[in-house]
Amino acid sequence: MDFLIWHLLRESAKRIPEKEALVHNSERLTYAQVARRTAGLATALRAAGMSRLGRIGIYLDASVAQVLSIFGISQGEGVYVPINALLHAEQVMHIASDCGMKGLITTPAKLSELAEILPRIPALEFLVVTGDGEAPETNLPVYRFDSLCATDPPAAWKESSIEKDLAAILYTSGSTGKPKGVLHTTGGYLVFVALSHQHIFDYHDGDIFWCTADVGWVTGHSYILYGPLANGATT
Repeated sequence: MDFLIWHLLRESAKRIPEKEALVHNSERLTYAQVARRTAGLATALRAAGMSRLGRIGIYLDASVAQVLSIFGISQGEGVYVPINALLHAEQVMHIASDCGMKGLITTPAKLSELAEILPRIPALEFLVVTGDGEAPETNLPVYRFDSLCATDPPAAWKESSIEKDLAAILYTSGSTGKPKGVLHTTGGYLVFVALSHQHIFDYHDGDIFWCTADVGWVTGHSYILYGPLANGATT
């Protein structure tokens, strides 16, 4: 059986369900809570139109919603596209158009900043907003993130993804021109981040691990998410 990115969360939730998985400001979620919200989000994203290998953008500051989005897209068999929160609207439009983005998860404030460029993203079909405030008027369906996470998942989860499938597209900052996408599959990568997190960073059970890198690049999502969660750490 192929081992996929979201399986890290599933296995840890089975082994240590009540252990804290995520800590961000006042938010603290156990592995069981993260797994439950992730499954709800994956189910709802599929219902909203996310297809297998469909590109879904994540344009958020560091947050619990950012982590849930990555695992929810992965579990739903989509391809997540993390976008650095500091990029401006034209750069976001380039990334969205270049990868064929079908959906975008962001905040009402950031969505307002993108209002003029949204009609110029040809493949975009739906939006998901999280955080305070009302989303601006748009011709696209808009869903609330918390409501999607509360969706009841099916009793038996069916998937067709394999380890060689595309997991993510990571874009450069565009400092030397337009941002360029790097295709990122699942196989092999998970073994490396789990071992490097455990041995290079000398992780021991009970440690709280912190990484300041942006999740939009390889260091961030490797050591904010996959390495720590593979080893049952609190991150």
